[in-house]
Amino acid sequence: MKSPYGIGTKNVSIKSGIVEKTFSNQANYNSEVHHLNKLADFHRVPNIIELNDEKMSIKMTYVGEPISRITIPEDWRHQCNDILDGLQKYNCVHGDLEENVTVLNGKLHIIDFANSYKDEWGHKGDEYLLFLHIVCVHKNFKKQDLIDLSERKRSILI
Repeated sequence: MKSPYGIGTKNVSIKSGIVEKTFSNQANYNSEVHHLNKLADFHRVPNIIELNDEKMSIKMTYVGEPISRITIPEDWRHQCNDILDGLQKYNCVHGDLEENVTVLNGKLHIIDFANSYKDEWGHKGDEYLLFLHIVCVHKNFKKQDLIDLSERKRSILI
């Protein structure tokens, strides 16, 4: 099974609610550390427990399993908006949200910041992929959801 914990990852282990992620290259490690530190008080990302710069590894809190039709929360629209608003607040473009949404106790989280970058141009369009991913896994997709997503995309891109 593909690891939900990401790109540039050499190894991922999960033990007792702690994820240890070891990177295969310095750039991905640096990006992950930078963005997790920047987003440290945002409740939708893992918290860093311990860093090992020499081994390029991060121990962080466990934030669930990949989202699926079974685990998607009823209030997913509200939670997606909260994620997008949080990323915008911190000027962070995740760049790969469609594969990095997890669920723990009914709450959506985002992981894998190895490809993230600072939003210097007000470009939020790729974050729309989060909504597309959520819609694809949501078993009760409704026509209104697509209309809502179109409105959100329009507001993101303006």
